Amino acid sequence: MVQEHTEKELSMQSHAFETAYVPASLIYGASAPLILDELGRRYHAEVGLRPRHWVIRLYENGAAIPVPTQITPAVLPDVRVRQLFKQTLDKITQHEMRDLDEADTFNINNTSRQLQELGLMQAA
Repeated sequence: MVQEHTEKELSMQSHAFETAYVPASLIYGASAPLILDELGRRYHAEVGLRPRHWVIRLYENGAAIPVPTQITPAVLPDVRVRQLFKQTLDKITQHEMRDLDEADTFNINNTSRQLQELGLMQAA
């Protein structure tokens, strides 16, 4: 199921996205639990919630970012969602990459590139 965001919500963020109820494992394979665990810690530190359920934000350039169901653009700006995800991928790249297979490594590197395309670095 894909949920489209209202024009008002889209105007509050720098990039349009749709929300899909797709398991992160379908996108990130074996690295999904690692990504969700680290990202969950970041959300807990940022807004004080412990994510239990996730959705995927799908961006125009193909980026797919897991986000707790409780996080909306009103709770946390989209640019911050992308920053937290980028920080998560950077940490995994630095500390866990040797334990991942080639497909997981490709997915993480490709997603990092897509995040950069969305202008994450300029907004940080």
